[in-house]
Amino acid sequence: MELRDVTRDFPVLTGRVPWQASVRMNRLDDKAKQALCRAVQSVEAVSRVEVVVAVRPESMPPLEAYALAPPIFAVLGLFFLVESPWPFSNFALWLDTALFAVLGYSLCKWFPGFGRLFIRRSTRRYAVTQAAYKEWFERGCSETRERTALLLYVSQRERGAKVLCDSGIHRCSDARELAKRVAQLERVAESASDGEALARALEALGPWLAGCLPRRDDDINELADEVGAT
Repeated sequence: MELRDVTRDFPVLTGRVPWQASVRMNRLDDKAKQALCRAVQSVEAVSRVEVVVAVRPESMPPLEAYALAPPIFAVLGLFFLVESPWPFSNFALWLDTALFAVLGYSLCKWFPGFGRLFIRRSTRRYAVTQAAYKEWFERGCSETRERTALLLYVSQRERGAKVLCDSGIHRCSDARELAKRVAQLERVAESASDGEALARALEALGPWLAGCLPRRDDDINELADEVGAT
């Protein structure tokens, strides 16, 4: 397979990966999932766009995400033990240093806001981007008939969101207006406290997408409407 045959399956990047605000969305309950599912169906009922929504608790394994915390806590703990007025045996120094490392990792897992202090911004950005592309291909977004898939991917721990639009949407829409709509949706994904708020923002895209890609009589539902949430 030639390189051009592989790269043509990648969606055109739109928008950005936002970091300045926070994704505070709670774990989706059945009511929120139903609201998002209805929003997807609402958009698809008036346009040829195939919408996919994925809300994930994380985009990278905890051990990888918090890799900096254990050594930092270990060094700080060792410094405290060495400078402490109380004497410690060599075994105690080794053991307590290891316990400090475990404590640092545990605190990051228990308190995600604290744990984010140990995840570099570039690492979060890369993780969300990679996870969004993985979601794109796992859900078959590049296989629609007219290349009109739209993926909204939200990662809660990393406080990031990414929107991917396939090439068919770009061909039939104004680039500036599309970027504006994508930015609006991402801002809501950044700050939404529940899935229903995100559903309302997604549903609001319907009329504009209908103007760009109006639904036809022979349109079929090519991608599942169920919201990917774990």
